[in-house]
Amino acid sequence: MNRLSLRTFFRGIFQHNPAESLPTTLRRPSPLRPVFTKRMWLPTIALLTLFCVYGTTQQAVEPEDQPSIPVSGTISTDVWAPPRAEWPETSAKQPGLEDQALPQIGGIVSVGLNVEISRLNGANGSTFIPPDTMAAVGPNHIVEMINGNFEIINKTTGASIQTMTFDQFWTNVAGIAQINGGRFDPRIIFDPASGRWFALGIDRAIDNVPAGGDGTNEVANNFYIARSDTSDPTGDWDNVTFSADSTGALEFHDYPTLGVDADGFYSCTQDFNGGGNESCYSIPKADLLLAAPTAANLS
Repeated sequence: MNRLSLRTFFRGIFQHNPAESLPTTLRRPSPLRPVFTKRMWLPTIALLTLFCVYGTTQQAVEPEDQPSIPVSGTISTDVWAPPRAEWPETSAKQPGLEDQALPQIGGIVSVGLNVEISRLNGANGSTFIPPDTMAAVGPNHIVEMINGNFEIINKTTGASIQTMTFDQFWTNVAGIAQINGGRFDPRIIFDPASGRWFALGIDRAIDNVPAGGDGTNEVANNFYIARSDTSDPTGDWDNVTFSADSTGALEFHDYPTLGVDADGFYSCTQDFNGGGNESCYSIPKADLLLAAPTAANLS
């Protein structure tokens, strides 16, 4: 119903002009009828209600500004998703020898390798929220590091080669025992210049005095650094660790970043429980490439 017809409709309801209903010739006058009848006011109220509801639904409600707070929990195992549809048959020409070496789905060369590594629940689920998803790609492997899980994937086939918990990687592979409890905030990169993998994690600061803590840490948290011996992440790794804070207020150095260039290994953190500062660390890359990595020249 357009605007003109609505206007005409409501004008006919709310205005009553007997003169317009009379012909030019005289006729016998008829008794006046009320403007609203039972047949008229019920549809009118229904239309007005419909317009009000429609107008209300068009107004977007903006959420209030509030922090995003992660929650702990697991997803329902009853959630069901339909199976992925099969690729349709195609009359396109058959791939050549070069194309046959590329990943294919249903005989069609795909853009790249698609592989699912971890879920919140499942065989390799970490159950950590947030997972702090990190991964890196090397010459032949994809390495995933998340809170709770470490996994190595074959870059060509997508097959899982090695998987373990994040703590098991640090203890069993990198050879670093726990200091202040479990490790988290993973970082992983592959450095093409040196042909090595570099991994990073931290643990918690300790505030237990008095019982339950008072907001002042007695022990700072620690950095854990691992470096592979070759470009093969399934091989041996070496390690080094250092205290994130050793002077002044012992802050909790959280959410470390990771970068490597020709000269060094770099990381910065957001600091809590002491001053709300930011800290950055640098270690010469040559020191980490030694047979026994060292953080002696940490700055």
